Amino acid sequence: MNQKFNFKHYFNYFKENFKISLKERLEYKVNFFTSLVYELSDVALVIFFSYIFSNFLGDDLNWHFIDFIILAFFGNLIHIFSGTFWYSKQLNWRIKKGDLNQFLYRPGNKILNYILSKGYNGVIHLIVDIIIYLPFLIILTNFTFLSFIYCLLVSILLIYLFIITFYFLDSWSWHTLEFGKILSQNILEEVNEVLYVNPGSFFKNTNFKYIFFIMPIYFVATIIVPLFQNKSVENLWFQIILIIIICIIFTIITIINWKYGLKKYEAFG
Repeated sequence: MNQKFNFKHYFNYFKENFKISLKERLEYKVNFFTSLVYELSDVALVIFFSYIFSNFLGDDLNWHFIDFIILAFFGNLIHIFSGTFWYSKQLNWRIKKGDLNQFLYRPGNKILNYILSKGYNGVIHLIVDIIIYLPFLIILTNFTFLSFIYCLLVSILLIYLFIITFYFLDSWSWHTLEFGKILSQNILEEVNEVLYVNPGSFFKNTNFKYIFFIMPIYFVATIIVPLFQNKSVENLWFQIILIIIICIIFTIITIINWKYGLKKYEAFG
């Protein structure tokens, strides 16, 4: 392997882009306060509606206040970490704008260069979530160090699922610009937003669950919420294997779509 294209090369490339995006969030006061106010408002709304839903629906659905908080914390954790690699990277407008060319002539793999390029930085959101949600998790749950580690491992898997699901859906922009945008921006984001307030476990006995299998937040409710509290997880290994299979299939199709798209893009400029 060419030394400059190894893991260190891509890690340094990502690190520099991450540092630039972080400076944009922290040094520009408007960006900083906008992110801070937005996340504080979002967390306040989540806590408020979690309390309301747990009081009115908790007994019927066997979901309590802390279950919604765990869902929100790990859901945001997965969303923010995965978003580091896909926020503001819709192919639709990149192709229209023409700035995709900048990734074609850099050393290394074109797809990795694109994925690891500078995007929106969610560190401020993450810090706010940790400061506010963590006391709830410590006080209101009986989690153990082992259950926390298990949840982090599942979260890493779901982070990759979120990343590859976005790029899989968005890669259809290489075939039809608007179709990829609809799939990645409208459907993926909006359905996952629904699953924050209507947890995936609510749909486990309906046919809707098959639609939600490619939605990472679905599995936060069905795996992480009970696992964090040392409760039994229904069909745990089936869900884990299903996530891995989806990731493999989406990765293969995404690479195929990108190879087709790049060949067409370079041919027609």
